[in-house]
Amino acid sequence: MKDGDFTERLFIGSTHDYILFFTNKGQIHWLKVYDIPQMGRAAKGRSIANVLELRNEETVSAMIPARTFDDDHFLVMATREGVIKKTVLSAFGRPMKGGIRAVNLNEKDELIGEVMTTGENELMLASRQGMACRFKESDVRPMGRAAAGVTGMKLEKGDECIGLMVVTPQSTVLTVSANGL
Repeated sequence: MKDGDFTERLFIGSTHDYILFFTNKGQIHWLKVYDIPQMGRAAKGRSIANVLELRNEETVSAMIPARTFDDDHFLVMATREGVIKKTVLSAFGRPMKGGIRAVNLNEKDELIGEVMTTGENELMLASRQGMACRFKESDVRPMGRAAAGVTGMKLEKGDECIGLMVVTPQSTVLTVSANGL
């Protein structure tokens, strides 16, 4: 690791699990865990752009592990403009080399958060100006892949959504920094 690098998320996956890569432009890419290039412990790693077929100005915004694409789990996505979308995980079960569209976005909008849920959780959206909105996941109906989503949080002019999280009974502390990191 270099100075300034940090581990944001750590998960364990077997060789036949998938990792779902969401991009800021609304695409989703799949990669089998065994297709991740092996490196030595002293290696600096490889850019994700060399492993996935990303388009210009497209960056990875989230990675979610998945073992099976079933009807019991959902992917919930949030955008910078406060739009939220919930889609059953089985809708993403047919990988394509260049990825597929996960959500239709407005031209200036982009994905800022993605989580896998059971359909029975509570969700929280946070804005850059310090506002938060907490609601039951069941309040958001499941939508198809082609849908754009629904308003999850109404924002003041100049504000933007910066975070999405699943709230569980075990969640006791929520920290969102002033700069949105």
